[in-house]
Amino acid sequence: MKRADRAKIFLPFSAMKGYDDALALKQLMVSPRVELAQDAAEELDTILRSFSPGDRIEAVYYQDHGYTKTAGIFRRLSVIDQVLYMDDVAVSLRDLLCVKRLTNSP
Repeated sequence: MKRADRAKIFLPFSAMKGYDDALALKQLMVSPRVELAQDAAEELDTILRSFSPGDRIEAVYYQDHGYTKTAGIFRRLSVIDQVLYMDDVAVSLRDLLCVKRLTNSP
């Protein structure tokens, strides 16, 4: 038996296609979406309205199965659509947990 053929015997074997991917997804920590209290929502609204286009901001928002933190440039806030636009990201205000202005370093 050739050495290359013999090495194939010891390669990992997956009898069920996609099982490893499904297992990895199952192990992904899923966190539930947090519903903001009325006072926290009002505070968030005040902070959002204080931003001007070009401000550097950091937002924590719910995406897929957990929370994501993203920093970027504030573009605009659409009150009608309930969406925060920063760089190439559009965040639904329903998914937004917190946001803050970042200071520019000299």
